[in-house]
Amino acid sequence: MCYKLLAVNRLNDIYSLNLLSFNVRGLRLETKRISIFQYLIRKKIDICFLQETHSTEHDENIWRNEWGGEVKYSHGTSQARGVMILVKPGFDFTVD
Repeated sequence: MCYKLLAVNRLNDIYSLNLLSFNVRGLRLETKRISIFQYLIRKKIDICFLQETHSTEHDENIWRNEWGGEVKYSHGTSQARGVMILVKPGFDFTVD
């Protein structure tokens, strides 16, 4: 599901923000992962929320380097297989 929001920064500048929520059903295969990362860049997604990533702590640095932007993980358990938030490379943001 893709969302386009209008946001206002601290200087009252209005800009659009592209968000995507996506159940990837696993990112263990490098070709699938790279393909999804390239799709997100092509579509100019600013922040992407991925479900069912099937990630582990071992994957963090590899996937972060492949993505090139900010990444936040929750790896999950054997019953819940993890989520990940990707922030577009070069996207400047702060969370208050």
